[in-house]
Amino acid sequence: MFIVGAGPAGLACAGELASEFKVGVAEEHHELGNISCTGVLGIKSLERLGIDYKSSVLSYIRSARLHSNAENIEFSFSKPVAVVVDRAAFDGGLGENALDEGAEILTSTRVVKVERKGKRWSIKLLREGKIEEVEAKVLIGADGFRSEIALSQGLREKWKPDQILSCYQLEVNCSAELTDVYFTHYARNFFAWQVPAGERCRVGLCSRGATLSPKSALKKFVSENGIESEILAETGDVIPLGIINKTYAENLLIVGEAAGFIKPITGGGVIFGITSGKLAAEVLKDASDFSEGSLSRYEKLWKKNIGREINFGLHFSKLFYSLTREELDRIFRTLDKEAVEEIKKNFSFDRHSFLLKVVLRHGYRIFRALGTRRSAELLGELRKI
Repeated sequence: MFIVGAGPAGLACAGELASEFKVGVAEEHHELGNISCTGVLGIKSLERLGIDYKSSVLSYIRSARLHSNAENIEFSFSKPVAVVVDRAAFDGGLGENALDEGAEILTSTRVVKVERKGKRWSIKLLREGKIEEVEAKVLIGADGFRSEIALSQGLREKWKPDQILSCYQLEVNCSAELTDVYFTHYARNFFAWQVPAGERCRVGLCSRGATLSPKSALKKFVSENGIESEILAETGDVIPLGIINKTYAENLLIVGEAAGFIKPITGGGVIFGITSGKLAAEVLKDASDFSEGSLSRYEKLWKKNIGREINFGLHFSKLFYSLTREELDRIFRTLDKEAVEEIKKNFSFDRHSFLLKVVLRHGYRIFRALGTRRSAELLGELRKI
């Protein structure tokens, strides 16, 4: 088995497979861990997946404040619902588990070409300036947004502009307890954030379809909101929104961000990535052969487990960002205590379809400030999801 990409999806898959198969993993970067990721992960999901995360925790999140143009709403929970992790430490833990199980992880190694040779794969690697060739029965694409594996094998098309989140993040010296989320015009069709990360804060934004670069937009947002502090690091990233055409073929599976397994409402991909990596390993361990028919079970499993959540997130996000800034202000201003408590009662950090239940149940109170016609329009669209 050979896995291209040592992010959470690839490493989780490797850790599950290595006890039964010989597993190699190629990672083009020198070290594990995506430093451009904010690293906010739901505690319940981490525990459900059996991930040992506590040594990588920088902060625990139990409160968040959402900001519209002129209003804000605060949500506080009795205990933490999420953690902010050091991604190098978090991914390192997944890597150590994979190594302990017997996997081989090749860092500073880029896959330059893959091709089929009968029932096997020929994989050419660039390591230390030299080309090496390895062979494998099964290839697993965990190679992220640009996934050359999925593209070269005809499983996806190039991402369209409206399927791409362009993001930028600063790490700054600051002290904060609350997580702040800003629905601002600087983050077109998405949001900006300030998240406590130990003795630092991560401040960033993502945009979709914006004309201003995310870096320029973030600098303007930070200046306008008085968040300016000493910048310790800054990074940019791109995130796909939407699932690729097909996630399996003969001797081939695609996992994680490479497949588009991202939460559309928040842009997070770690939990769904790990989930898909574990599902891929389950299918491979149970398969009588690695034919396309046998591996099609993988697509059925992820659709059942995370597919509905992703599709809900795509539709809900489109509807949410159809609200004008003035409409969102009015909703924030008139949202009553009972609706807020219902959101908290049903809250899930990673399973966002809970919002549908809450909004349909309390739709009148949530949208009443928008008037009867607009409320009916929005509720009608929600019922179609």
